Amino acid sequence: MDSLWELCEEIDKSFEKIKKDSIFLTTFYTSTRYPGDYPEFGWKDAKDAFESAKRVKEFVLEKIYKYN
Repeated sequence: MDSLWELCEEIDKSFEKIKKDSIFLTTFYTSTRYPGDYPEFGWKDAKDAFESAKRVKEFVLEKIYKYN
């Protein structure tokens, strides 16, 4: 199954810009979504995830505003 990032990148190659952030954020979703041992996340993890999410959000909003 393709990730959302991969599907978007097939249509618009500029989504390559958020590849690293998308993959990084996926690690948090996967490890907390499925039962079992939960990894320990610290403040640095939270800060890094927040910054990645912010970059992805800004990128997507630019795309939305560009096409509206």
